[in-house]
Amino acid sequence: MVYAPIYIPTLCRSGHFQKCIESLKANTWAKYTDVYIALDYPPSEKYRDGYEKICQYLNESDFSCFRSFNIVKREKNYGAGLNSRKMREFISEKYDRWIFAEDDILFSPVFLEYMDKALEKYENDESVIGVNGYSYPLSYKINKKNANVFKQKFTFSMWGAGFWRDKYNHIVEVLKNGYMYDCYPSVKKDGRLKNLITGRYYDYMFHALTNSSRYFKVVSDMSLGVYMAFNDLYVITPVQSKTRNCGFDGTGVCCQSIAEIDNRTSLTYDYALQPIDRGNGHEVIIVQDNETFLPDNKKLFDDFLVTDVNEKRKVDMLIRVERILGRKNTVKLFSILKEIKNGKK
Repeated sequence: MVYAPIYIPTLCRSGHFQKCIESLKANTWAKYTDVYIALDYPPSEKYRDGYEKICQYLNESDFSCFRSFNIVKREKNYGAGLNSRKMREFISEKYDRWIFAEDDILFSPVFLEYMDKALEKYENDESVIGVNGYSYPLSYKINKKNANVFKQKFTFSMWGAGFWRDKYNHIVEVLKNGYMYDCYPSVKKDGRLKNLITGRYYDYMFHALTNSSRYFKVVSDMSLGVYMAFNDLYVITPVQSKTRNCGFDGTGVCCQSIAEIDNRTSLTYDYALQPIDRGNGHEVIIVQDNETFLPDNKKLFDDFLVTDVNEKRKVDMLIRVERILGRKNTVKLFSILKEIKNGKK
């Protein structure tokens, strides 16, 4: 068995970070795991208090339950993206696989065991690009009675995800070279756009018609969800989530506060209360479901992962403009309007 390291970037969300690490300490396979913390430097005094509390926690807490616990403190502010990327590059020089999580994630006690065993099981499966620890709160259609994971190609979650170095680096190069923008004519012509769930369709179409979304030029949940759908590739997903996201409180970069909670869709779900696998003292044995219900599960994702109505209207307008002006001129027009809005013209 190869045990994957886990790396967690952070800056100032001390409350989230401490709960994140304490839940990781409670993992059954913590003793096999090398942990790496990438602590960014505060860009301004606004972030100082939370940063100092994280430093205090790291200085005063006991992390001997892990195989090793490694802290990289930046001497200047890197920003969220660069801080995470530099740590990943450092880890990829030492390991052939790794687990990534953000500092607002809480872990199931069997998260590390599940991730290590899934990474081991699917390492040589060329159709699988990664392993998700998170699973949306849906009643998935499962064929095998005892199945606890399934393959799907519709959505990828970074809320606790495992990767293999070679597969990951290949995708990095593909995305860096403009694949998501360049492939639009072919996926439009051959019908692969229909492989996308509705939420990802609108995310992708915005980028395809503006060439302006940074999330499609790097590895992200958006880019990987689309990349899988276009290339018939998969992510291993647990039937019951092994992580919980507690960051929908306005403290993070991507996940904003949820104004109205009714738990019907991704825009109104209370993620902080999502049930996760408690383990109950049992060994994790990976049992994969077959793909009988792939279309049914696609519909579940479609119904839950909805698009904000204003974003949908914006993309629908771009699609209408493309029909009139063509794609190249639509991209140019969007660029001009963006510069005007930013006061550059």
